[in-house]
Amino acid sequence: MARYKRNFTEQTIAAAAGLMKDWTTSLIQLQTAALGVIGALAGYTDLSKLVLPPGQIIILALTAIAFTVSLFFGVLLLNLLPGCVQRLPDDAPTKELDIYSMYTIDGGRTVGFWSNGLRRWFVVGIFLLALFIVLRFASYAFLGLHRNIAWLF
Repeated sequence: MARYKRNFTEQTIAAAAGLMKDWTTSLIQLQTAALGVIGALAGYTDLSKLVLPPGQIIILALTAIAFTVSLFFGVLLLNLLPGCVQRLPDDAPTKELDIYSMYTIDGGRTVGFWSNGLRRWFVVGIFLLALFIVLRFASYAFLGLHRNIAWLF
């Protein structure tokens, strides 16, 4: 198994934090756009005339919840990064770790915790959004399908 030497310097920590910031900001922008579409769908529709079946409404609501939770993780991750850039490892065991093990408050959550939360909830949101889109297309493509599972189609 290959073993890599970690190179912890002010420059590498700053570069890693910059990459993490770019990745987090991109996901936040995508999620904000998706939440905007969901909000527009709900906001510009008379709820009494809403033609979505209950199952699709539930999937859409769960999608919004997943993206909102992911946004929460992303914002806190962005808040954590400047403090991480200001720290350098002080002892030999810490020098073996990477940016995902860094934190700014003693006993606080690490960059890895917030990054994992952001990524996992984003993936859940994308999966649910894709499921919603597939169900919407299926309900129009296969007109008889809704009779079998009316609550979902």
